[in-house]
Amino acid sequence: MTMNKGRIMLFAMLAAITIVLAVFASFIVSSNADRDVPSIELPAEVSSGFEPGAVGDIWGSAPPISDVTPDNLSDLVLSLERPDDYYETLTVELFWDGGSSRMRREVWSSGGLQLVRSYTGSGERDYNYIVAGERTYIWREGDAQYYTGATGEFGADNAAQIPTYEDLAEMDSGSIVDCGYEASGDVPCLYAETTDEFGQSHRWWVELSNGLLWKYEIWDEGELAYRMQTMSQSTDAVDRGQFVLPDGNSAFDLR
Repeated sequence: MTMNKGRIMLFAMLAAITIVLAVFASFIVSSNADRDVPSIELPAEVSSGFEPGAVGDIWGSAPPISDVTPDNLSDLVLSLERPDDYYETLTVELFWDGGSSRMRREVWSSGGLQLVRSYTGSGERDYNYIVAGERTYIWREGDAQYYTGATGEFGADNAAQIPTYEDLAEMDSGSIVDCGYEASGDVPCLYAETTDEFGQSHRWWVELSNGLLWKYEIWDEGELAYRMQTMSQSTDAVDRGQFVLPDGNSAFDLR
């Protein structure tokens, strides 16, 4: 089967366009300003060979939430207790005929602020994005300048090229074709499969212990096109020293 690469890359392209627009908008906003500025244990890496439906013995007993249906899925997702602080490392993979790409992301969240650090395919630090309420800061690793502008529809999740549990919660029940409890590796999750207007299948695993999206896949005509996978995670207090801009100011002090 020949896959439609354009459709497969749609999600990543939309995310990339959003980032470009955000940078451009922030450049305009800041053009008149001075921009010349010098506890859970870490889980083992999850096997990509996980088969949906494999729950095993990790539950101990029946999952402690009511039965999952398309009608109550959104409420269940939003009812999960989420940490005030967390840190994650993620991988984002794209697949197409004859090739694939794999990128690493780090995500810090604390006090309503989010920091996403992207890495190149070779593992070098690339871009940094801080979303601090109505302001977003973007700079490339090693730069002495940064762009800042109104957050608008842009968020840290756009920078990381990942959806979130909110995206699943906002799904119309008519687009949900399957849902229930499943384990991704040894991580108990709420699972859902949804479809979109392109006929693509979206598979979501939301971690029951903290309500964060653990894994997400897009399937196109029976072929895996996109995968986001959490590789490590901590809900310990986040080091806010990570949220420092190239000029030495903390994003927390600029709110």
